[in-house]
Amino acid sequence: MRKEPIILKWIEKGKVCEKEIDRQAMYDIMLAIKQGFDDDNEISSIMVEYIPKLITIEINKDRNEQLEVPMICCINEDAVKVVKIIRHHKIIWSILNKYCTE
Repeated sequence: MRKEPIILKWIEKGKVCEKEIDRQAMYDIMLAIKQGFDDDNEISSIMVEYIPKLITIEINKDRNEQLEVPMICCINEDAVKVVKIIRHHKIIWSILNKYCTE
């Protein structure tokens, strides 16, 4: 697992924001969700896989409002991976939205 924090970038109401997220804390949250919701843990399972290598997570809230299925972009050294997260994944969106505060 990388040691440095994950960079979170998001766009909201035309404003571009950025902050650092503690990698281990985010990993621990997603792992707990993965283990706690073993019948519906697709997104948390993906995030547990991606978080160790992530450099940046990008969330375009403005664009997501217009999409039927919102998404985030997970960027590591090798690739950009788009994770589509349907709106009923309220726990995951709640966590991501909490991170998207200044």
